[in-house]
This record gives sequence, structure tokens and C-alpha cells, in this order.
Amino acid sequence: MSPPHRLPLLVVGLLGLCAPAVAQEEACPADANVAQLREQIDTATRALTEANLASARPALSRAQFLFVCVPEPADSADLAQFARQMAFLYFYKQDEFSATSWGLLSRYADRKLPWPADILPTHPFRELLEQVEDTPMGGPAALGLLPPKGGGIFLDGRLITEPRANAEVPHLVQVFDKKGALVKAYWQEGAVFSGDLLSSETTPPKPPKWYDAATGSSQVAGTTAKPDKPDKPAKPPKTPRTGGGGPSWAAIGAGGGLVVVSGVLYGLGAAQHGKLADADSPEDLTRTRSSANMFVVGSGVAAAAAAGAVGAGILLGDTNGVVLNVRF
Repeated sequence: MSPPHRLPLLVVGLLGLCAPAVAQEEACPADANVAQLREQIDTATRALTEANLASARPALSRAQFLFVCVPEPADSADLAQFARQMAFLYFYKQDEFSATSWGLLSRYADRKLPWPADILPTHPFRELLEQVEDTPMGGPAALGLLPPKGGGIFLDGRLITEPRANAEVPHLVQVFDKKGALVKAYWQEGAVFSGDLLSSETTPPKPPKWYDAATGSSQVAGTTAKPDKPDKPAKPPKTPRTGGGGPSWAAIGAGGGLVVVSGVLYGLGAAQHGKLADADSPEDLTRTRSSANMFVVGSGVAAAAAAGAVGAGILLGDTNGVVLNVRF
């Protein structure tokens, strides 16, 4: 195997190999989709079958670019097929290190990927990839993953909960938010995760709601945000309460009765006052005066009550009435 110092050139080496190729800083097309990606993989398959490296190189370069643009987790079969084609391309260039590295990615993405009929078990390329040993898992010590809130981080099309990956292998990293929208994607070497995806919190993050942990499937493609809840209908304004169509005759009648009572009491008081001159003793004088005063006071109270009852009867009407509204 080639010396370890060649590893940093592994992922970016394709861009130099496949000139003229897609520039590394090219913006992702807004309509990037799986169909476009598979078209490039199929083109590369036909070209490699015919040993046409000139056509295979740009197709693989474009496919590598589209993997970071397609807004859904990578399909393991697509990634495995692409990685094997990359390995075959480097095998033709007699670059054993790069060939086995991409071959291992193909193995990890889909161990059941069938071999083409023309690649027999004795084919040197097949023997090379089947004999290469797995590389160890690695990752930053004492660090965890930091996905967007409610989102998830995918490595080679699979959700991961810790920053660990096979060493000396190129990996596809995709970051999705809580709605399943693609936030970030890039190719990395081994377990060299981007710093903004790492956290001192080592507790594994929860899977996003749109991801089915039991089946390993997601519902990112075609998903849309839930519509906002409709506004509640406005409450109708409160109608002021009224007395209900005119003066309260019951209250006015009660007031009239109290006027009569007031007059009777006043008359009784006047009668008692007339007896003061006939008092025979001081005690009789005091008793007569007290009775007279009591009737007069009672007459006044009845008169006041009568006035209040009549006034209330008028004010409770809705024509000239007064209504008090209290709001909270």
C-alpha cells in the first residue's frame, strides 16, 4: 500500500485527475436530483466497460459533485456503485492506494453490491478489493456530534450519532435540519469531521422525526413544511346590556307605595306632636316626643327610598337609561 502521506490528496485528487472537470467552488444547481446523479453513474459505467477513461473521468467528477448537491440522504447502492467505479479508474492508473480506499467505501456503503458479469473472481481488480482489509474506526476523542436542532448528520447515507468513521477512506457527510432540508454536504477523509459539527457534549443526539430508525429510511424528498394554523375567528363585539325596552314600572310602582308609607308615617308623627301639650308628666312628655320623632324619621327614610325606586325604574330603561360596561 502507498505511504500514508498520500491520504490528504485522496478526495481532491479526482478533480485534478478529471480535467477538464467541475470546479470545486461551483455552486450546486437548484434542480439537482437523484436522476441527474444516476445518469452520470450510468455514463461512467458504460465508459469503463469500454475502457474509455476519457469519458469516464468527467462523468465521475460530475457524480462526485452531485452527491453533495442532491437534497436527500445518499442511496447506499448509488454510493457503492460510484465508489467502485472510482476504484476502477484508479486501478487503471495503477494507483493501488486510491483504488483500495474507494473500494473500501464501496464495501462499507453496500456489502451486497453485485459484481458485473465481466469482472470474474479471478480479475485482478476484484481480487485487489476483496483481499484488502478493513481499516480501523476512528474519530476525535471526547467529542460528540452537533447536528442542527431536530436535524441529523449522515455519513455515507446513514444517520450517525457519534463522530466516528473508517480511517483512510473517503466519506460523504450530509447535514439536514429538522424539516429535512439539506444544510451542508461535503467529502471528508477518514474521520476528519468539520469542526462546526463537533461538540463537547458526548450524549448521542436524537434522530430527526422524519427519520425511521427501525428501517433506516427517511422522508426527506418531497417533504414540505406544515402549513400555519388558521387564525381563530374574531369574537363578535359584546352588546351592551340594557333594561329591555323602557322604564321599570315595577320599580316605579314600588316607589309610589313608599311615598304613601312616608305620608302615613309623617301623619302619625304630626299626631304625636299634637299630644305634647296634653302631657301630664315629664315621663309622658318624653315618651310622646320620642314617638313623634320616630314617625318623622321613618317618613323621611320611606321618602328617600321612594325617590330611589322611582329613579331606578326610569334609569333601567333603554331609551334614556345609563349603562355601565366593565371590561377585563
